[in-house]
Order: sequence, then C-alpha cells, then structure tokens
Amino acid sequence: MIGLAVGRIVHYVLRSSGEHRPAIVANIPANVGQGLMNAGCCNLVVFLDSDHDREAKEHHGATMAVGSVIHGDNHVLNTWHWPERETQ
Repeated sequence: MIGLAVGRIVHYVLRSSGEHRPAIVANIPANVGQGLMNAGCCNLVVFLDSDHDREAKEHHGATMAVGSVIHGDNHVLNTWHWPERETQ
C-alpha cells in the first residue's frame, strides 16, 4: 500500500467500541500473501485511553499491540485508516 511505512501514525478502530485510537506502524510483515500486502496489512502499537477503553483494562496498560491489521476505508472494527484531515 502506498504511503504505509514503519513509524507512520494511523488510526485504529477498536474491536470493543468502534472508537478510533492513534497507532504507530510497528512492522509490515514480509511473509503475508499479495492480497494482504495490497490490503495494507501491518502490525500496530495502539495508544489507548486508559480511563475509557476496555482494551486498556484487559491489557493492563496504555498501549496494545495488534497484528495483521488491514486498511479499512469504511472504518470497520479492527482495521486501520489514515487520520482524518481537520478542516478550517
């Protein structure tokens, strides 16, 4: 996927609530099939809201690692997307 690189900031859609959280691309697996590579498959470190996210309580911390996450333009649970642009 064009623009996807280790260290880029993206938004991850939480499985439990559908809320969007910032994440950093930690790895782009080289051993995934071409279909997943085209789908923007990557591993993320997600930054959680420790007061409000169920995942923060389950993982006992403010970050969570998630693997093999694909890009989702329509903000489907457990996908990532580029951060929304702020309009002035």
